[in-house]
Amino acid sequence: MKAECNLVLKNLDKKEKEDLIKLFELEDKEFSSRARYTLKDSGDLIFELIADDAVALRSSMNVILKTLSIYERTKKIVDEEFE
Repeated sequence: MKAECNLVLKNLDKKEKEDLIKLFELEDKEFSSRARYTLKDSGDLIFELIADDAVALRSSMNVILKTLSIYERTKKIVDEEFE
């Protein structure tokens, strides 16, 4: 079974978009032999995940979401420091 999913990040300001593109450029686009993603900038940032099975899809989504969560927390701390 093939599993696909798109994760769309909306309403990003220019700085957030640039930060996230840089951050995910550093990531390997293939999480395993069973899952990979592409990142597209079409106004919104779109993660297109493709996996060989549901478990690999969930695992890939979790990696992306965890990275986004860490980015948000770090950004909040930095923004509070410089207010």
